[in-house]
Amino acid sequence: MIQTHGSLDTQVLEGEICIPYHLQLVSKQVDLKSDGILGRDFLKAMRARICYREQVLIFQYKGILVRKILTFLPGAEPGTLRDEGVN
Repeated sequence: MIQTHGSLDTQVLEGEICIPYHLQLVSKQVDLKSDGILGRDFLKAMRARICYREQVLIFQYKGILVRKILTFLPGAEPGTLRDEGVN
């Protein structure tokens, strides 16, 4: 269990796509290696697929296919991937 400081409604921006998203705010006690994490709820809602062979995240929103190449997170353990360019 992690204590949260509330939640907020925001948007995930990917190119011209604007996806509404509800997220939980956490303190610095949670050791995030980047600005935030799209959780399992988001990935499930988008029916996302992660292809480890091609190192890509694929999902569809309002009929638009999004394909994000995953890269290695600097300073992280080998094999830890992150996406590039999602605001």
